[in-house]
Amino acid sequence: MYKVFYRNKEIRFLPKNDNNYPFPVKSIDPGKDDATWDVFFRFITAGDESILGMVSDDPGRAFRAFSMNFRFVEAAGGIVKNPMGELLFIFRLGKWDLPKGKIDRGETPEQTAIREVEEECGVSKLRIIRQLHPTFHVYPITDGHWALKKTHWFEMSAGQWQQTRPQSEEDIEKVEWKSPFELKTIKENTYQSLKELISSFSKSSKKNNSNT
Repeated sequence: MYKVFYRNKEIRFLPKNDNNYPFPVKSIDPGKDDATWDVFFRFITAGDESILGMVSDDPGRAFRAFSMNFRFVEAAGGIVKNPMGELLFIFRLGKWDLPKGKIDRGETPEQTAIREVEEECGVSKLRIIRQLHPTFHVYPITDGHWALKKTHWFEMSAGQWQQTRPQSEEDIEKVEWKSPFELKTIKENTYQSLKELISSFSKSSKKNNSNT
């Protein structure tokens, strides 16, 4: 299932289902990108619903048609864990966030993720453990155009506890290591797409720890 976020709203691309979904849905033609745009724009500009399902016979094709309305941007970032089990977060523009940034030409997502974490947080000697699920979100840019950003995420190991240094030129106010007990507070003041990523990561980490 594809999910796309806009602020606190979420669009899910889903198969047609004889059973009712527990949120509003719109049936769309996956061969028409303008149809998905109209549904999207009505959803974000009217109504109080936080989730909308775009249902079709081919959700993957519907997502690709939807993507054609946007300028595609790729980024990469990481969830960094130290030996104490703490996770690395940045505080920027009034919200807790994870370090990430746009992929430069010639870089792999892995290279970008490590570079961005090092630059934004002032840490080093990072090692990628595994790839996590990507996130997608949309935002307006210039002259009425919109961007669709795909962010590749990786679990990383810092090897040891490290002193952090926020990259102030990127509007980062502080960088902090947070324990698993503090994640509830983090999720109360972060982006909707990151809430799911953090929850999924936390659950998988607990499962892995119980199997060792």
